[in-house]
Amino acid sequence: MCGLMIDVGKSYVAQESQFTNSLWDLSSYFRDVADVVVCLNKLIHALQEMNKFHSIYLDQASRTILKNLMSFIKGVIKGVRESHHYFEKISVDLDGALSRNSQAPRSRHTEAEEAQNLLCATRSCFRHTALDHVYCLSALQAKKKPEVLGTAIPSSWICS
Repeated sequence: MCGLMIDVGKSYVAQESQFTNSLWDLSSYFRDVADVVVCLNKLIHALQEMNKFHSIYLDQASRTILKNLMSFIKGVIKGVRESHHYFEKISVDLDGALSRNSQAPRSRHTEAEEAQNLLCATRSCFRHTALDHVYCLSALQAKKKPEVLGTAIPSSWICS
């Protein structure tokens, strides 16, 4: 949404510039009437100043908010998604190992022991993956608030 706002804002600034140029052209038709020329020049000057500040705002939003949030999304959130993918995969593997262990014939000692060993290994892997996933989620929660607030509130706005 921030990127879309910046793109739309750039379009607005371009349209505002064209409007200012149109007013400049209009003022050339009123060279004989000094009052109209003075009023139009004041309006043109005000619009140019406003256009300059809009451009600065869009540039700052692009460099601070958009850049920082995109790096946060690509860095931290991407890691959580990968962690979630591994967690889901090992969960399915654990379900399969549990099913295989429960269906293993106890009369065949080697198959039952193999299913039991697979279950123990998969359960251990599941526990490690679950801990890793919880750590990633905790890290995300810890970074989320300072990252978003640090991006959204420029340091020049903070009172000392």
